[in-house]
Amino acid sequence: MEENINNNLVNIVTNPTLYSPIQDDNGLFIDKKVDFDANLMNHGLVCPCREIARIIFRRNANWKSHIKSKHHVAWINKLNEEKMNILTEVDTLRRENKELKILNTQLQNEIGLRNGTVDLLTEQNLTMKKTIKTLTESIGNINLLD
Repeated sequence: MEENINNNLVNIVTNPTLYSPIQDDNGLFIDKKVDFDANLMNHGLVCPCREIARIIFRRNANWKSHIKSKHHVAWINKLNEEKMNILTEVDTLRRENKELKILNTQLQNEIGLRNGTVDLLTEQNLTMKKTIKTLTESIGNINLLD
């Protein structure tokens, strides 16, 4: 809010109320009933359907005419289309996330098995090296006896 002080009188300048539609029982955006009380008539109502040339509505008759306009109806339809696209994308991402979690678990299990195999083979390799060393030493001792 901005304050303009003029001759010891304070005039408070307020922004108009920004309109937003509601959702019906099916989740679709629809226009809500707006009551133009004294406050709304003084400060006005702005519809976001027009991004550049925003109109401030101060009377119920003008507002009712606006929400029937092609531009406003198209904006509501666009909100619903975008909502459906977003919901579809969220649903797809949830499914992909679930599939990736399953795949991740499978890969972690596979890594665990492979790590176990590597550990087993490393242990067997060390045992074989010890056996070879022992046999080599035994053969060396036999050659010395000859």
